[in-house]
Amino acid sequence: MNLVDLKRKSKEEKNTTATPIEVGADRYPYGTKLCFENEEIEKIDSLKDMDVNDLVQITAVGKICSKSVNEVEGKDDPSRRIEIQIQSIGISKEAEEKEEMTLETALEKAKTEIWGKTQGPKRSTAAHGMIRAKRAYQGE
Repeated sequence: MNLVDLKRKSKEEKNTTATPIEVGADRYPYGTKLCFENEEIEKIDSLKDMDVNDLVQITAVGKICSKSVNEVEGKDDPSRRIEIQIQSIGISKEAEEKEEMTLETALEKAKTEIWGKTQGPKRSTAAHGMIRAKRAYQGE
């Protein structure tokens, strides 16, 4: 999944008169900020140890609950709006240095996950499948 930076570009001022500048003005579109209160923080343990300015990685599942298109006379492009209701979410601190996922790392991670979840003959079949995948990747 590709991540898209939603930060708004600063607009050139059209007005030459002095206007107060709002301190701490939002640089991101309305509706892109998530707010969690006590009940949600209790459910999502990782939030308990977070501090202001920590970067987090968010994985979520949502459902499109509204979609609209508004065409206005005199405008070339219609205005579109989609609302997504987040139904489940996971949050973790973003790693300071991202580890490059090599074939070896991926196979080791998969082996650890499969080994812990399978028993008996299924465990052996899963291990052999991973060995075959590694050999195929390496051209053996």
